[in-house]
Amino acid sequence: MAYHLQMPPTSGPLHLRKEARRELGEAIERMSRDTGYKFGPRGWAYYAEGLGLITKGEFDRFEKLLADMRKEGDLDPDVIEPDASRMATEVEDFDASPNTPEQMAQYAVNEISERLREWAGIFHTRGYWDDLEYYVEMIVEKKDLVQIFRSIADEYNIRITNGKGDTDIHTRLALLKRFRDRSEAGRRCILLAIGDHDPKGLHIVEGLHRTIMSCCNIKGLDWDYPDFEVVNIGLTETQIDDLGLMKIGNLETGGGRDLSDPRHPDHNKPYVQDYLAQFGVWKCEANALVGNPRGAKDLLESAINRFIPASHPGDVEQENEPGQEEVRQEIARLVQGWTFE
Repeated sequence: MAYHLQMPPTSGPLHLRKEARRELGEAIERMSRDTGYKFGPRGWAYYAEGLGLITKGEFDRFEKLLADMRKEGDLDPDVIEPDASRMATEVEDFDASPNTPEQMAQYAVNEISERLREWAGIFHTRGYWDDLEYYVEMIVEKKDLVQIFRSIADEYNIRITNGKGDTDIHTRLALLKRFRDRSEAGRRCILLAIGDHDPKGLHIVEGLHRTIMSCCNIKGLDWDYPDFEVVNIGLTETQIDDLGLMKIGNLETGGGRDLSDPRHPDHNKPYVQDYLAQFGVWKCEANALVGNPRGAKDLLESAINRFIPASHPGDVEQENEPGQEEVRQEIARLVQGWTFE
């Protein structure tokens, strides 16, 4: 589904500017409602850049526009992901119960029934990775990409790590420990990687194996011969063309400076020069995939199916169902008179 986002004018009759802001708010709300995506202001700015509405140098202005639209009622605040670092702490607050003791007891019994059913559901005679040759995880460059790929990754039991550009030490160590355990269990470890098609994005993915391996001697890892493969699954120029994603005709970075400009401090870095020689002056933000959820799902699933058969999740679930039914029957025997209705 296409979402027609247009930037409101910054000059002209006030009523026309207000109407344009209202239309932009409605388009963002419709997209969020249809896809379930709730990006932070920066994430929506990346998406707007991917549509060619703004440049990277205009991110701050766009983020302020979203803030003003929320304050003035032109945009539902719930389509913007809250900043977790600014959230209030939770406390055990409570009010007087509106229920009678009998009603509360019945509620507890209903809850117990649901919990017992869940306990039966976590009994497995066959582990998810037991008969697979590979163990697979995924890493993305920005947190908004987690939302885009989460549903299909969950279907295949694949963890997604938000690398936030270059991963930090704790992220690398946690990844290496999981790979160590799966490798020692006899599986080949695969890290699917996807990011922006721009000089920095491709450079991050290209150097990801080296970046992670820089932590292989950290105390507590105890993995003598780390062995895993990083598989770059996008974005490629072919994918961008096939999915109809916009190629942005600049290489602007923060502050509005362009990597193609010899005056940019990173212009002469080898990875920038290699990109310019191979692709020229254009880029594509991976956030643009928000406008094509089906294409994003197919992109990831086709990569996953190189290592995990499409039928595998269903096969494992079906094989585990008889054992789970036995657990339910045993619970019913132990808790006399209990039935799962």
